[in-house]
Amino acid sequence: MNEVQQLQCEHELRLVPSLTEVGRARLFARCVLQERHIAPDRIATAELLVSELVTNAVKTTRIMKLHPPCSDIHDHIRSIILRLRLVPRSVAIEVRDGSEDPPVLREQRPDSEEGRGLFLVESMSARWDYFHLSNGGKVVWCELDIARQASASDMTVLLSSLPRRSRNGQPSRPLEIMSDPEILRRVRDGLLALSTDDEPGQ
Repeated sequence: MNEVQQLQCEHELRLVPSLTEVGRARLFARCVLQERHIAPDRIATAELLVSELVTNAVKTTRIMKLHPPCSDIHDHIRSIILRLRLVPRSVAIEVRDGSEDPPVLREQRPDSEEGRGLFLVESMSARWDYFHLSNGGKVVWCELDIARQASASDMTVLLSSLPRRSRNGQPSRPLEIMSDPEILRRVRDGLLALSTDDEPGQ
C-alpha cells in the first residue's frame, strides 16, 4: 500500500454518552489496528489513549444542559464520534463531542483523584491538542507513533512522571525507576486493567 492510500485510511465510530461505550471504543480501536498489523504494544497504548479520551468526552457530554426543543429534536448534539486516522508511521486518535468546554490538563499532586486521563494522554502520546468546530462542539486529538514497539524507556519516563499517593498521611517513599521490560509490561497491563474495571457493565 502506498503512502497516498495510507493517508486516506480513516475509521469512524459513533458513540452515545455512556461509560459503557468506552469498552466498545477500545474494541473498535483494537480491531482497526490489528487489521493494519500494528505491533501489539502500540495497540495496547492506543487502546489506553482511546479509553481516556472517550471517557473525558462522555463525562463532559453528560453534564451538558440541553433545553427543549434541543433535548428532543437534536439529540445528535450529545453524540460522540471516535475517528482513527492512519498515516505513515502514526495514528491520530480524534474524539468529537458537543461541548464547547476545553480540556484542562490539571497539575497532578500525590492526592489527585481527577484529571489523570489527560495526564496519561500527554505522557503516552507524541502530541495532543484540541480545536473547536464551526458548527459547535470540539475535537480532542492525540497522535501515537505506531512505527515501533514501546520501549522500556517509554515506560520509565511515564512511571517517573506519575504522581504517587500517600497512605494514611504517611510520606511516600521515593520513586524507584524500573528498567526491566517485563516489569514495565506488567505495569502497563495493570493500568489497562484499571481502566477496564472503571467501565460499568464490563
